[in-house]
Amino acid sequence: MSQDTRVDKVIAESVASDSNVVNQNSVVESKAKKERRKRSAAWDHFTSTVDSEGIKKGVCNYCKKEYLVDTKEHGTTAMLGHIRKCKKIPCNVDTRQSKIAF
Repeated sequence: MSQDTRVDKVIAESVASDSNVVNQNSVVESKAKKERRKRSAAWDHFTSTVDSEGIKKGVCNYCKKEYLVDTKEHGTTAMLGHIRKCKKIPCNVDTRQSKIAF
């Protein structure tokens, strides 16, 4: 009877180690699928899209002009330059105190 108990413990331990391996694999897969947070101020004015060929593009929210935004080859410099030049972006409101004329 003591031999049966030992066999049960060994089987239970092997099953527990297999479940740990499965849990570790799922953690690694979930980290690989997670997309990075967009840190550039350009993304406040652009929307990220993927065209039919699988190319990542950023589309201006105001004039709908497209820029390539693949992180390995292209950055956000072109989009930031577009923000300064785009005629359709609403004007910035002057927040300074205005002068009162008497």
